[in-house]
Amino acid sequence: MNDARQQEETLFDAARKLTDPVQRKAFLDAACADNPELRRRLQVLLSAEPDADKFFEESGAALNAPGDAAESPAERAEQGDTVRVTLPPEEQPGARIGHYKLREKLGEGGCGVVYVAEQEEPVRRRVALKVVKLGMDTRQVVARFEAERQALAMMDHPNIAKVLDAGTTENGRPFFVMELVRGVRITDYCDQNHLDTNERLELFIQVCNAVQHAHQKGIIHRDLKPSNILVTLHDGVPVPKVIDFGIAKATQGRLTDGTVYTELHQFIGTPAYMSPEQAEMSGLDIDTRSDIYSLGVLLYELLTGDTPFDAKDLLKQGLDGIRRTIREIEPPRPSTRLATLTDAQRTTVAKARSTDSVKLGSQLRGDLDWVVMKCLEKNRSRRYETANGLAMDLSRFLHNEPVVARPPSSVYRLEKLIRRNKLVFAAGTIVVLTLIVGLGIATWSLFREQRARREADLRRQEADKARADEQQQRFRAESEELRARRFAYASDMTVVQQALTANNLGRAREVLERNRPTSGQTDLRGWEWRYLWQRCRGDSLFTLHKQPDSVMMVAFADNGKAVIFRDVFGVVRLWDPITRQQLIDLAGFGQGRALAVSHDGTLLAYGSTNASRRPVVELWNVTTKNSVAQFQTGGFPVSLAFGPEGKTLAVYATDRMVRIWDLEAQQVIKRIPAQESGGHQGAVALSADGVWLAVGELNGEIRLFNLNTRQQSSGFRIRIFRQDDSDLGRPNRRSRRHSRRARLVGRLACIWTRRQDLSQCEWRSDDPLLGCH
Repeated sequence: MNDARQQEETLFDAARKLTDPVQRKAFLDAACADNPELRRRLQVLLSAEPDADKFFEESGAALNAPGDAAESPAERAEQGDTVRVTLPPEEQPGARIGHYKLREKLGEGGCGVVYVAEQEEPVRRRVALKVVKLGMDTRQVVARFEAERQALAMMDHPNIAKVLDAGTTENGRPFFVMELVRGVRITDYCDQNHLDTNERLELFIQVCNAVQHAHQKGIIHRDLKPSNILVTLHDGVPVPKVIDFGIAKATQGRLTDGTVYTELHQFIGTPAYMSPEQAEMSGLDIDTRSDIYSLGVLLYELLTGDTPFDAKDLLKQGLDGIRRTIREIEPPRPSTRLATLTDAQRTTVAKARSTDSVKLGSQLRGDLDWVVMKCLEKNRSRRYETANGLAMDLSRFLHNEPVVARPPSSVYRLEKLIRRNKLVFAAGTIVVLTLIVGLGIATWSLFREQRARREADLRRQEADKARADEQQQRFRAESEELRARRFAYASDMTVVQQALTANNLGRAREVLERNRPTSGQTDLRGWEWRYLWQRCRGDSLFTLHKQPDSVMMVAFADNGKAVIFRDVFGVVRLWDPITRQQLIDLAGFGQGRALAVSHDGTLLAYGSTNASRRPVVELWNVTTKNSVAQFQTGGFPVSLAFGPEGKTLAVYATDRMVRIWDLEAQQVIKRIPAQESGGHQGAVALSADGVWLAVGELNGEIRLFNLNTRQQSSGFRIRIFRQDDSDLGRPNRRSRRHSRRARLVGRLACIWTRRQDLSQCEWRSDDPLLGCH
């Protein structure tokens, strides 16, 4: 078969699938624009199609007539009669194909028929069987059928119908067996069950995950629409299933050894859900971002009840109008489309989403508008790169987090405006540039002479002034430098005194060292410098380690044989204070304050992440320097506290949950929810007898729990005291905001703050004024 014949058969096969006369005419006009003769032949074939069906029916009846039973087809040929051949009948319910018994006809497409079938061996189950229609088994159709079968076989995802078997019928037509999906279109399911916006988005995210899986397998669906996404129920839970990969395309390699060739001007896909590059029908290759556009149309329809461009209006425009609309016209935002509906239409759409029209409009306005419009960008480089990126942005919206999609910049809007009005902007630009150039030349000529005279005078004056200023500035600079050094020296001596008072010898030595004069400088050091230097030279004090980053936690362990500290990046280091050597360096990730040492100093617990980047608590034996256990938590650990004898561990995590772990059984024995205000700044502490648990919150509140009764103690009144025991009253908001740690001993709880004028906060059960009320 030559190429012209194959093209004619392909176009005829595609046109006969279009039952709408308007859509069929638009397709033929576009496909045969440069070949009127081909257009005429196709029109003749399409007009004769009903007569051809009638011919085959009458031929079958004539062949089976009693009077002709004695004559063979060869004899009738010798007599000059027409030999009629009966085509094999279409499979009917009850027929068998291989190990499958057909039960009912489920649906019919352009080139295939889908049946509900029952597999009889090796297992009995209901399946869906798709077979090529009679008379449609051309090389092109069989190749596309095989491509769909191979595409489904490559994928294994809970939201994509699975291929179970494949083969050919007795008359050589290919078929394949896949998972039976009894469901309804995703848009119909959402409307029938009145799913709200968030529920629709959660269902849509599953569809995105399925499309992402297909893209990872190198498959582009190219025909994503509601009828190809069915929702079925698994134990009462809705599960979307992506079906019909009939026009799928591989991004790498080929799906089949057969020829699956899309003609240069072949219109593949459904117009309302078709991306601009699909509508372009040019040499531009189709990639996974074409499916992102179709997903955006589906999301638009789920949110507003209609597609960005009405399908009926598109078909009325003809093929050229469809292509121009999809490529050039910007669709309205979802919130804008909702606002243009009538009151009755808005009420109907909102009722199907279990809300009212005002709330629905506010839900769509903003983030959802930008997410949808990012999917529908004409320029595919501005769309989401992957379906997973779209799903993650919708998840951020559901969790009230900032979305990646943002309104287009002013430059981008201006660029789009210029592209829509090229002639107007070109003419205006020329006029403005002409005026600017003319005005500039005139102004330049006017001021040129005046500027030249002024510059000559100014140069003379500046030269004289520069010489005088040079001498004055040199003297002033020397004086200012000496004065600044004296002020800095006095300030540094005060800093050294404060460092010595705080026993920070390293800081004191550092400040004293920087006051040594360099070559050519005046030595400002007096007796006070030498006195302070002598105080910094004690032999019994030393700097164990100078950490370049902030140290968040320090603790002794192993009976003072090890010093443990953790920096702001979560790295945990163990040092020997006697040998001044580092023992071990534990790489970690998480809150710098998430570190605790057991009361006997043998166990170390700190927050980190595992190989899967999930938050965990690492448990180490300080004596043996070995990892003991690893506990996975729901959020990143913020605060840790050991119980008596190191058998229990309290963990405060960023998921606002306090968990009590049994270290011997390695399991959670108690869970205590934190308050909504908790998060990265909570704290926990266990009493020495293991009965009481104190939980510090970001808002300054401290809750007390009895672990035996699992009840919260209430009625405490907090008092803040200075170091001289004078009452400061209730802690203010700033002191509560800086609350960081809580330690509980028996019935006594202390809180350390960053405020210099506050030293402790106590509950006193033995004081009637400050006790429990």
